[in-house]
Amino acid sequence: MQGNVRGLLEGAFMSAIFLVLFLISFYTPFGLIVIMALPIPMTVYGYRHSLKQGLLTVLAAVLLTFVSAAGVAGVLISLPAALVGLGMGYIYKKKNSAGQALITGTVIALIMTFISIGISLSFLQTNPIDKAVTTMKQGIETMFQEAEAKLTTSLQQLPQAQREGEQGHQIMAMQERIKMMKQELPPMVSMIIPASLIASSLLTAFLNHVLSRRVLQRMGANAPALPAIRHLRFPRSVLYYYLIALIIPAFIDPVKYSFIRMAVMNVSILLHYAVTIQGFAVFAYWAHQRNWKRAGLIMAGCIFLLPPFTFILTLIGIMDAGLDLRGRFLQ
Repeated sequence: MQGNVRGLLEGAFMSAIFLVLFLISFYTPFGLIVIMALPIPMTVYGYRHSLKQGLLTVLAAVLLTFVSAAGVAGVLISLPAALVGLGMGYIYKKKNSAGQALITGTVIALIMTFISIGISLSFLQTNPIDKAVTTMKQGIETMFQEAEAKLTTSLQQLPQAQREGEQGHQIMAMQERIKMMKQELPPMVSMIIPASLIASSLLTAFLNHVLSRRVLQRMGANAPALPAIRHLRFPRSVLYYYLIALIIPAFIDPVKYSFIRMAVMNVSILLHYAVTIQGFAVFAYWAHQRNWKRAGLIMAGCIFLLPPFTFILTLIGIMDAGLDLRGRFLQ
């Protein structure tokens, strides 16, 4: 009896914290930051109490967000976050590995994404995926229009001799490349939705793991940790699948086999992420051997997010998957 009362009181407390975080994320400019912490209260509750009590607490928290002037739109945000948190907390409670918690959170987030789309179509008559795709396409078109305008201005400001010379030809070649990219990229946005949903679900689970683990540790709980990034190594078969996914589009008709092309493109994107992450793992291994501090590694990670350096990481990941750089050359 005392345990049930304690569970109810703690559930009410966690629901209140969840509601505060939700209101901050829904109504303030800090939403993109605070929403990352939204699953944490349910993760803590799922770790400390039974799954049945956790589901009741999730229901209470979601109802609070529904009546807090957010309506169905609030449920579309709060329900996935609450269930991801509860599922990962339950995995921690069962003393399973952090990898299993990450997989559980990713699967729940992905399933809830599809359910949220169905709810949005049924009650709001809007498709959030279509809205996101339209926004991205508009952003891409705006970016290319601004780039074209700058190149046109630069070309007009050149003297007549330079305009007809090598510099002018380079600018015109860049304009042609931009026009081609302007035609090719917007259709690709719609094609890579599956990979984007999977990647965003994995990122949601990963961020919740990082944040929730710190909270649980502060509370004296023993939350499992992911292996150090420097030890991350995908099976060599990932490299083979990646190379096959890169080669297949060259041998199929993009019009006749559009579905296959879309599937292969999404698989290649996910495998590209995996290979790139393995490349960063090689760099982290090298940095650890030279006693780099964590701050330096984080700064390097931010630099590697820039496209030219990301390409370098991808090459390193491919070489490590095929040649075992860490085992042969970095010992």
